[in-house]
Amino acid sequence: MAEYKIVVIPDDERITLDNATTFEIASILSHRISQIGKDMIVYLPDEFRYIDTNTLDPNVKKKIPQSDIVKNGNGTFVKLSSTADIVAGEINTNNIPYTIYRQISIDHKEKIIYAEMVDPNTLSKPVIDYFANYSI
Repeated sequence: MAEYKIVVIPDDERITLDNATTFEIASILSHRISQIGKDMIVYLPDEFRYIDTNTLDPNVKKKIPQSDIVKNGNGTFVKLSSTADIVAGEINTNNIPYTIYRQISIDHKEKIIYAEMVDPNTLSKPVIDYFANYSI
């Protein structure tokens, strides 16, 4: 099999949209959950590791053990504890430690692959729900 040359398109010439695809988000979630499960560093800042309980569905809120709730002068909060929640926090706060590879086209005659390398933290993406560990 002949080797192909990869040509990375410069950022200022990018042709793909500034939106993360569902596949890209799912891939990040899957890989980061696996990595954190193997004791890789977490990129979610401490100030984002707690969620205001007033933002939760009342049925979900009832299921949270009182020992998991932290109270301060600003209200009651629960700490993110599941790996999925921590990764969702990384995505929601733009602390994803990856670059996304987007293959644009392949020229089989010249054996060239054209691709873009995109920082997912700069893309628009949906807000990922928290509390996989307190799901209904």
